[in-house]
Amino acid sequence: MPSQPAPSAHADGSTIQVLLADAQGNILDFGRSYASISRGLPGDLAAMTGHLTEALDAQSVRFILCGSSSEVSPSVSILSLRRKGDKLDQIGNVPVRSRPIPREAASASACGQTPLIRVTADALDANAPGLRTRSIEGELGGSLQLLAHKKILAALPIKGPREPEFAGAPFLAKLRLRIVRSIAGGPPPMGNDDSEAVSILQHEVRVTSQLWGQCGIYFGEESALDIALVDPPEPFLIAVGCDFGLPASGGQINLLVDDRSLTLQTRRRESPRLVALHLAEQGERLGFRADIEKNVQIMAGALPAFVVSFRRPSGERARLRPMPDRRLNTDASLGLCVGTVDLSDGLEHFTNIDSMTGTLEERSLLRAIVDHDPSTIDIVIVDTFSRVGRIGESFVSSEGGSLGNLILLNRAGLREAGRSFALAHELGHILLDYAGHPDDYGVDTPWSLMDSDAVDGTIFGPRHLTLEDCRRALRQSGPGSPVTLLHPG
Repeated sequence: MPSQPAPSAHADGSTIQVLLADAQGNILDFGRSYASISRGLPGDLAAMTGHLTEALDAQSVRFILCGSSSEVSPSVSILSLRRKGDKLDQIGNVPVRSRPIPREAASASACGQTPLIRVTADALDANAPGLRTRSIEGELGGSLQLLAHKKILAALPIKGPREPEFAGAPFLAKLRLRIVRSIAGGPPPMGNDDSEAVSILQHEVRVTSQLWGQCGIYFGEESALDIALVDPPEPFLIAVGCDFGLPASGGQINLLVDDRSLTLQTRRRESPRLVALHLAEQGERLGFRADIEKNVQIMAGALPAFVVSFRRPSGERARLRPMPDRRLNTDASLGLCVGTVDLSDGLEHFTNIDSMTGTLEERSLLRAIVDHDPSTIDIVIVDTFSRVGRIGESFVSSEGGSLGNLILLNRAGLREAGRSFALAHELGHILLDYAGHPDDYGVDTPWSLMDSDAVDGTIFGPRHLTLEDCRRALRQSGPGSPVTLLHPG
């Protein structure tokens, strides 16, 4: 289809035709084209590092100005606007070099073109040394304006990758964010007060949206985010079999549900599932409503464990605790663990052995505050993890565990900010529906957002997504996927 130039008629009678060209020099249909946020380093830096996963500067565009010789300005300015229309960034004195007149502007007597213009995900990328004259920070859903002599010559929307499958972009993922206090009524894990904690998290989501704009994906306006501060839950669930799922050898369970005594005799060879069913029946006889959930069998487990919780007739969770004068469980082989969340020493996080289920403390925390909506991504912020070296983790639905589409971050994960982009990285695991990393079994890719261990606050750090990353996210989480997380927005 021939390109449709963007004519700009002014009060002084001059008319400038503006054309758009891609990195290969092809003239694009201005009325149907758009700018895309760069998914990689510019060509010269990419060649230095070997970061050649996509065509060099593939997302860049250049503006072509055609008219009379006196109308074609020797330089222009480019203004970047946010989705709401306010200014985000601007570059001035962008040179316009003379070029042959394309057939799409045959009536013009002169044409000039700008350098290839990169739209970047953040200011650090836009301001990298040597790149500022042709790089501008952009926001998905925003636009670029081409200006000369204080006149707007053309406007170009910023959307997703210029590939057919992303025609529905931008895509919106719904987040549900909960900030957990370490003690009931205590201060938030970050910031000086609740308001500042919310502001910090809003900013982190905005940065995350900027990065995922490379794929035409964002996570909502800051003011509309579902953010709340919550207290750690009181014990409300009990894991039958704990983690290892050994069968019973015979004994007695002694439990207080609220203030009512629940006792149960276990018998030799009863499975955790059968004991969980008996516990639920006993609780219902006491007037409570029982819920049973199966945990996936962990690598070191004999059988799956089962989680039992009770609700009062009003629907509120009942509090569980051992009887003060009796042992919780006298069965020598069947494990029985009350889920207790004690964040004073940090949240106990999973290891490779129990990564599919999470630790009991993680399950107790998450089951208390997530919404169980499969189309929502729950993000939970805590102060710290119990062991050093972990700043975030995700529960991926395809792993088969009882928890899915969930992310846990600690304060350090937010503090790392642009050195590791922990929230954006963990969201990648959810959207890609993949728990691994590209460098787990291959070449290290420290410039990739999904790199397993890169920490670098420069343009070479873990901030880039490939076209295949974008395609997988759309395939696994977009419209038509088994559980749709990305909706046209």
